[in-house]
Amino acid sequence: MTPEEIYAIAYQDFLEIRVSAGIAYERFKKSRRGLKPGIRRMIYADVEERKIKTKSHNVWTLYFKNIGTFNGSTKTTEMAYLPLHREVGTDYFIMYPCNLDRKFGLEYFTAHFLQRYKERYLDYNGITINRGNIALDFLLANMHREKVQYLPKGWEAEDLKEKFFFHTDQGLSLVKKTPGLNMRTFVTFLDQENLSRYKAQIYEEETVFHLVNFAVQHMEPTTEEEFLKLKAVCAKLVSIPNGEQIFKRKMHRMREIMFADVSLKEVNEIVEGVWEGCLDMHRALQEAWSEELRSRPKPKSFLDFSNSKIPGLFDLKPPKES
Repeated sequence: MTPEEIYAIAYQDFLEIRVSAGIAYERFKKSRRGLKPGIRRMIYADVEERKIKTKSHNVWTLYFKNIGTFNGSTKTTEMAYLPLHREVGTDYFIMYPCNLDRKFGLEYFTAHFLQRYKERYLDYNGITINRGNIALDFLLANMHREKVQYLPKGWEAEDLKEKFFFHTDQGLSLVKKTPGLNMRTFVTFLDQENLSRYKAQIYEEETVFHLVNFAVQHMEPTTEEEFLKLKAVCAKLVSIPNGEQIFKRKMHRMREIMFADVSLKEVNEIVEGVWEGCLDMHRALQEAWSEELRSRPKPKSFLDFSNSKIPGLFDLKPPKES
């Protein structure tokens, strides 16, 4: 089947199941609302799956997961996946039918991509998964993905219209776009240990750039959780050897692609200013957090500490005798 035919069938399935999938997802979210940080309801699991068959005889699996509590509210994620078993392995199609406001899109994980991900990351790092769906494992572990802005050697202008790389904490993913369709095909995976010297430099540049970008965009946290996340990002940033030089190399490369009218001197001044700002922010966050810890009352015992970290756990009372 051609990509256009696959996309058309998946779109019809999307229209068919989106309402029932949306209702199921709302029930899942409602059952987990109001959970306090660190608390789990024993009656409900953190993951829910249900199968749904369409008129085209495709059996999609709806996947809902509670991914934690942020800023006092419970966060969940959803997707639907369809395996395609072939002689060379199993491909997976992923779509997101539960958000009625979301535009339809299809992600296609090839068996080749999943095999490379398994060999180059999971097996290499001694990671085993309890389920056979490696595509789902990849998506959950790499929910934050950013496009990499660079032109690999040997690529022409036409290649850039159809292909690009995603950067994640685990490595680089080569992705192919289907012209005219909102469809992305994951072709192959390159982890940090299997990159050429050039691609390894690109990876470290993107890592530093995304950390700097996060710090700049979230420099005024309003909650303790945002404060701690920003503190962790700044700490990771300043711990990278030669971080400022890597950031400068990234900005020089971006200048060649996007800002040719900006001089190298101006770029260097921007880099120095931003990096110094990140260092100042790191020091200020460290001092502010140390002061906050000193001002908090110290627990009298381990039970006092545990009770404060797990609210409600020690408030349970035995049932009254009838």
